[in-house]
Amino acid sequence: MMVSLVLAMVSGAAPLLAKAGMPPAGASPARADKPMLWIWRGFRRAGLDLPTFRRHLATRFIPATVKTPGRFGLQACLVVMPLNGGEQGLPDEISLVAYRSSQLYRQMNATPEGKAYQDSQWELFDRSASLSLVPQAFTGRLPTAWARGLAYDLLGKPVDWSSGHTVFYLGRRHPHLPPDTFMARLHRHLAEVRRTLPAWGLDGYLTLLTGDYHYAFLHWPAPGAHDRAMASPVGLALRQDAAEFLEDLMWSGAQRYDGWIEPGECIIVPLPPPPSPRPPKAP
Repeated sequence: MMVSLVLAMVSGAAPLLAKAGMPPAGASPARADKPMLWIWRGFRRAGLDLPTFRRHLATRFIPATVKTPGRFGLQACLVVMPLNGGEQGLPDEISLVAYRSSQLYRQMNATPEGKAYQDSQWELFDRSASLSLVPQAFTGRLPTAWARGLAYDLLGKPVDWSSGHTVFYLGRRHPHLPPDTFMARLHRHLAEVRRTLPAWGLDGYLTLLTGDYHYAFLHWPAPGAHDRAMASPVGLALRQDAAEFLEDLMWSGAQRYDGWIEPGECIIVPLPPPPSPRPPKAP
């Protein structure tokens, strides 16, 4: 679901790939106090039927996420089960994952329970196909290579993805558009989103792009801010622009995990609060 072993945060404009057990290529060591964040695309293991996959994910793997990473600095985990997941290049599961620091993440991976948790993901996911991308700063420039996808942090602001109101969007390229044209239009659209929507309350926007799909996590202070923005002239103009090159597949507000997840849902995994600082010893 969420645990490609991203052992470093990265900087720079080029999107960097993180696969299980490996840091992104070319990544520099992370500062211990710097948060880690990535977007995961999980493809179901061959031979695992969808009902079993969904049951295992909802009743075993997500609770294990609360139990193990939840004790080692996992700050936010949002899980999406797309409609028609596993078809036409769509993953079966998407996650937004944020840790408080790389140091806590490494500490978890060094424990027996952390290693067991990491290994357990391959009971669900195809190791060769599933991958994570660390969002990079959005410059508006269209890269020349994006075969495995691009991930951007559109606004570059610190966001608590476990609170406020998050909406997940999934759109598919119109079939009449070539992938190159689709990607160019999408970059222009994202530049306009960054220019206009923060004035209407948007304070976080993480996106993952491929030649066929646009995945996005949008963060707002509250549901009302999102609704007002989407009904505004700015929001309506952005939706009209997107309709020229995107087919909407999913637009879902994140809900608290209640023990289950259905296709078409985005859930927020409830995590324990961080431990209180240890009081200093008396002199």
